Amino acid sequence: MRMSQMFDVVVNASGIAAVRAEVFLLSETTQVIFTTNGSSMTLLTAGTSVAPDGGAFGQLRLIGWNNAGDALFTGKQGSVLYFRQAGGPTTKVAGIGDAAPGTGGTFTAVTGWQLSNTPEVLFSVSIAGGSGASGLFAWRPSVGTRKVVATGDANPSPVGGTFADAFTTAALRWALSDAGTVAFAASSSVYLNTTGGTT
Repeated sequence: MRMSQMFDVVVNASGIAAVRAEVFLLSETTQVIFTTNGSSMTLLTAGTSVAPDGGAFGQLRLIGWNNAGDALFTGKQGSVLYFRQAGGPTTKVAGIGDAAPGTGGTFTAVTGWQLSNTPEVLFSVSIAGGSGASGLFAWRPSVGTRKVVATGDANPSPVGGTFADAFTTAALRWALSDAGTVAFAASSSVYLNTTGGTT
């Protein structure tokens, strides 16, 4: 394996770096994600590897790396979000065409993301065919996906009405804590959503 280019580079509190790179492997060029402690390298995945939802991962992008050594990345030209647990398997988090819980629709694009140390993944999506055009969702291993908020959801008192916001905007308008609490800005206010689903 010979490296030709390096792209995403992140480092966690343990001093372990995760890197996305382009390499020459078996006479062809592919992308890989690996970790390094400065003296050795460990391969996490390659674009030619088989994804848990079938087919190859294809084009990769490393988008999250936490202190436990869990990785979050996209594959299949950015259409699918994957979670790689430290020392464990890779799991699909969300992708185009998946059901959007609590809306009756499906995901049409994953537009933003954050990985906590818990681990938990918060991601924003656009939605088609349901009650909301966009939303924020949280995912945990062995638990699955829950809706945090979507366009058209009831806005709690004292504001009232419904959320008209587009939740596919920049991640600076929402954040996830290691305790699982989501903070998001909408309707000129800031809201907190707990793991129990209360906003």
